[in-house]
Amino acid sequence: SIAVLLYTSGTTGLPKGSMVSYKNLLSIYKGWDEALPWREKDENLSFLPPAWIGEQIFTVAPNLVKGIVVNFIEKAETIQSDLREVGPKVILFGARQWEMVCSEIQSKMIDAPWWKKSVYNLFLPVGYRLAKFQETGQMIPWYWKVLRFIAYWSVFRALQDKIGFTKTRTPITAGAALSPDNLKLLRAIGVPIVQGYGATEVSGLDTVQVQENYYRPEGSGEPFPGVEIRITDEGEILLGGVGVVRGYYKQPDETKKAFRSGYFYTGDGGYMDDKGELYIVDRVKDMQTLSNGDRFSPTYIEGRLKFSPYIKDCMVVGNNRDSVVAIINMDYENTGRWAERNHIAYTSHQDLSQKKEVGELLKGIVGNVNNVLPEKQRVTRFVVLHKDFDPDEAELTRTRKLRRDFMEKRYENLIQALYGGQDKVDMETTVTYRDGRQATWKIDMLVQDVNKR
Repeated sequence: SIAVLLYTSGTTGLPKGSMVSYKNLLSIYKGWDEALPWREKDENLSFLPPAWIGEQIFTVAPNLVKGIVVNFIEKAETIQSDLREVGPKVILFGARQWEMVCSEIQSKMIDAPWWKKSVYNLFLPVGYRLAKFQETGQMIPWYWKVLRFIAYWSVFRALQDKIGFTKTRTPITAGAALSPDNLKLLRAIGVPIVQGYGATEVSGLDTVQVQENYYRPEGSGEPFPGVEIRITDEGEILLGGVGVVRGYYKQPDETKKAFRSGYFYTGDGGYMDDKGELYIVDRVKDMQTLSNGDRFSPTYIEGRLKFSPYIKDCMVVGNNRDSVVAIINMDYENTGRWAERNHIAYTSHQDLSQKKEVGELLKGIVGNVNNVLPEKQRVTRFVVLHKDFDPDEAELTRTRKLRRDFMEKRYENLIQALYGGQDKVDMETTVTYRDGRQATWKIDMLVQDVNKR
């Protein structure tokens, strides 16, 4: 029988209610518990919306089945301190939350005294090398173990404590692809993060990386027992087995499209390697094609850009165009501190976003990302938006995934200016606040050309 109706995030339209049965929940929980078992005295920290499938699998099910203690955050602003206080053994964050953790790590090091910064810079390469041993399944030589001990007590333990992960045995990322840069940084400082993959329509996570095995930053792990994975000729991932739900509530047409022959058509593109690990490329519909026929993943480029502590979010555009451009949200807090250190006066988020110096800072960051991209996929021009992307304005889902179709229509004039060779563009937008009030913003936005310094 149906246990709960859980709604999808709505990246491709209105959210749809997935009819999740008790059997679905218990089967996926059992698979999870076999791959990365809960222990009797483990504690959990609940901070995600109960309507998200991840909260049902990682909070409700472990509590009911194994009696795991569930702690609740005091409020959204205290997540970091609550993490430190509770010390959960298993934690599930979405990609956006992990990006914020990585941004915090880097911003703390930027603001640290010179001697702390020097110690961090000295031992970070050690952390990366040790993570590489684990990723490739190699034995760690004794002298690297000695260096790991020194690095841990010199800098990494204090850093783990600051972000609340000293006691965490299994940190997991799911919900969207987390960039390899973020995964590598977390593993380098000793946070043994693993990546999983699933969807509401298959009752949560269906694959996860097992820490005892080798795992690559780009991988999403092997399927749980009872889960079946197929890859179509077009590269789309199909999920079948014990987790597949009965369909969408009162939406028979949508159910017929998404559920066929016992499989859920995820809409995600990917492949499996010869060891059975799943790799996610991007949403099939989000893969874009340049005018010269080159295919590229905007999500991959966005993930690389968001690794910078000065970039909070961004959207990459290039479909049927001759080049790639981007709309960037700066991280107001980190960029503000950078401006203060460099004696740059500003009055507001809007004012800071259009400072020439901020444009130059972000040009350097975009240029560094371009260095690891194929030439045709490099970001040529960008604008720094005067505000953050906002779920309340339907720009993001509640799990902070981009709603690309809506965004491209909303910022159509801005995108045209990026491709039109203009140096600036007049921007006017109406903002609707939570209390229903509306305000109109007018601003001259500077268009940044990455190749002009």
